[in-house]
Amino acid sequence: MSGSLALASLLGHPPGPPPRILLLESSHALAGLVRGRIEQELGFEVVQAFTLDEAAEAVGLSETPFFVALASLALPDGEGVEVIEALNALDVPVIAFTGVDDEKTRKAILGAEALDYVLKSGEASLTYLVWLLGRLSRNRFIKVLVVDDAPFMREIIGELLINHCYQVVEAGNGLEALEQLAAHPDIKLVVTDYLMPSMDGIELLARIRERHPREELAVIGISGDESRHLNTDFLKLGASDYIPKPFRNEEFYCRVSQVVETIEYVAAIKEAANRDYLTNLSNRRHFFARASEVLASGITPIAAALLDLDHFKAINDLYGHEAGDVVLKVFADLLRPLEEEGAVVARLGGEEFGLLLPGWERDRVRQRLEQLREETARQVRILGGKAVRFTTSIGIAFGVEEGLDDLLRRADQQLFRAKETGRNRVALELQIGKEA
Repeated sequence: MSGSLALASLLGHPPGPPPRILLLESSHALAGLVRGRIEQELGFEVVQAFTLDEAAEAVGLSETPFFVALASLALPDGEGVEVIEALNALDVPVIAFTGVDDEKTRKAILGAEALDYVLKSGEASLTYLVWLLGRLSRNRFIKVLVVDDAPFMREIIGELLINHCYQVVEAGNGLEALEQLAAHPDIKLVVTDYLMPSMDGIELLARIRERHPREELAVIGISGDESRHLNTDFLKLGASDYIPKPFRNEEFYCRVSQVVETIEYVAAIKEAANRDYLTNLSNRRHFFARASEVLASGITPIAAALLDLDHFKAINDLYGHEAGDVVLKVFADLLRPLEEEGAVVARLGGEEFGLLLPGWERDRVRQRLEQLREETARQVRILGGKAVRFTTSIGIAFGVEEGLDDLLRRADQQLFRAKETGRNRVALELQIGKEA
């Protein structure tokens, strides 16, 4: 599995429709190879053109804008920088695809404001191209804070980041940066200068690390001050990287991408560790961690429910374990809307599921879970030519005077009562510790 495909499998696809790529290459064989890799590994829509005229026609006919154009610089009706300029005039960002590898060509391509360039030099270049497209797509959902007291430097760095599709927030000093972090808790990267009034970059980094670990918020230090060992000062205090001024744009992009990708990998691994592999609901460990956080917040009223699929072993025995997996996924899909309603939802193991319902009044809990029971009983799936139906029993308990374990123990008692009285039922406490 390539690096781009491996990362995509961890992170999933960004929300919304897949980006549309304009592929401008005169070689049909190469165009087919590139298109196949992009579609297979990224799932992007690729529109092919073989000349600049065809590219202009494709842009004119397109109802949605192209995310980026991957353009050869050797076309029947255009060569070199004029290809980039023609596409820029159509408001399509360009990644240049070239077989020429020299400093003059590189400077010309980047000077024409191409996003990047990729050499036509084999498998490694194609792998980089696919990675780059995926990286640019994910950047659309990543927010970066740029901190510098010089407006022109904020503009330069901000424009570099925007060109690679990042969302950018600015601050003129360390104090403003802390305010922006509080206002934008979804910021994933801070790029900060060192010399600033009120609070320099080193002090800002120290303040950031008091609240934000490096695996959740990356920091890159930037400075032209060579009078001290700023690189080690930044890195020892928890910076993810350090870039001395002046820097080449290509180096800046590479370092930013590496730092952001590390943050993504850590987040994806944490998410995978917290999710049930089959249903994609929270797993048992994450349920108890989230439940403890909720209880510590002091939210009241609070309820817990334990849910069990009735006669699940019989479903596995009669229809096979694949059918059982389908039933678990269908039931998980019925539970998922409860997350949007503020519940903590998890598969606790096997056919047992758990809910924590903070801030829910008793009547709301009873009515909503009775609705869930009815929705479950209406489900029918045709598996192996046979109609498969299933039901759920639900036990509900209220209040946490004796803690989470006691709350779940009482919910389990109600679940047992629901099963003992015929299954496909909701059983709940009338008051804490007493049956309804």
